Amino acid sequence: MSLLTSINSDDLSQTELAVYNFIMTNLEKIPYMRVREVAQASHTSSASVMRFIHKIGFDSFPAFRTEIKRRYNQANTKKIDGDFFGNVLQLLQRDQFSADMEKNMPTLASKIVESENVVFIGIGLSGILAEYAARRIMTLGVNCFAVTDPYYPLANRLRNTSDNLIIAISNSGNSSDIVELLTYFQAFPDHYLVSITGNPKSPLAHMSRMVFVHNYEEHRKLGYFDTSSQLPTMLIIERLIAELEITIDL
Repeated sequence: MSLLTSINSDDLSQTELAVYNFIMTNLEKIPYMRVREVAQASHTSSASVMRFIHKIGFDSFPAFRTEIKRRYNQANTKKIDGDFFGNVLQLLQRDQFSADMEKNMPTLASKIVESENVVFIGIGLSGILAEYAARRIMTLGVNCFAVTDPYYPLANRLRNTSDNLIIAISNSGNSSDIVELLTYFQAFPDHYLVSITGNPKSPLAHMSRMVFVHNYEEHRKLGYFDTSSQLPTMLIIERLIAELEITIDL
């Protein structure tokens, strides 16, 4: 709470410091206390409490109490955008995805059915989505698995196989580990590369034969951890599964 944390304790007398320390450790109680109660609890006097209140810029104790309550509630309430659901729906609007997504869905579903192996690849949060997609598609009777370790010996596992479909998931499309892993398979015409990404100009998109693009606004915590919404990727996966169910039924 900047109101009190900005106070320099060196500027306070011993009595004022006692008042300050009590208030700082009992912020949730202050809005419901009287001056006399604060004085008793801090082992000071009502006059000392009021001197402290005036010193930090308040004309009265009620005004101080009101401000403490407001700031305490503000600091301890997790604020969600009032239009949270509206923002979520905006992420899933048709114009947030590549124009050819619907046209390519039946093609990809057919490729999945025709492939000997279907591999979803992703790292981090994208890896979790890759595992989800593989699990869902596997339940439809497709030979499908996920790779979330960039050092997994995928080339060895796919040796002596053909008609393999690899679907890579990466918001940025710039993951060097995924790009390096897929570069090996570019040389094989019977390995079909597909990407789900938020960056159509990324290395991953350029090396893929089919690209599903969604709008992507990068948000990172501590400069490294991607905290961007995964809902657009989930929508593409769910749309693919729905198309695949239709294709298999046919």
